[in-house]
Amino acid sequence: VYYKPNLDVAGPSISACAVASEPLAQYSPQYEMNAYISRYFTTSGCPPQKTKAWFSTPYAMLNYCQQNHIGALLPERFLQAMGVGKDYCRLEPPIHLPCYLVYKKNNPKYAAIQVFVEYIRRVYHIEP
Repeated sequence: VYYKPNLDVAGPSISACAVASEPLAQYSPQYEMNAYISRYFTTSGCPPQKTKAWFSTPYAMLNYCQQNHIGALLPERFLQAMGVGKDYCRLEPPIHLPCYLVYKKNNPKYAAIQVFVEYIRRVYHIEP
């Protein structure tokens, strides 16, 4: 979602081009997340105009946005977990990022990992 303190939009979503036209707090250039977000904007036909600041964690981005009243793309679940219930809206078109869990099958904690994997599948409605 697009998070920005005192966000004022008409409707439940905001266009990728509207977000790209604003200064953004983003993940550091060497992070893979930054590459996904850049591809999202490029595919939407509107590369971001200006990066205001680079950060390595969503916590730092959230804090910077709150102190400087600029926006960032952050996971909705993260914002909710941090107690942020407003000042964000969904992107149009929506952004979907791949997620991978890498582990060895001979890991001594394999059974616990499988419980976690099944939980994630249920939460995100992922077919095995």
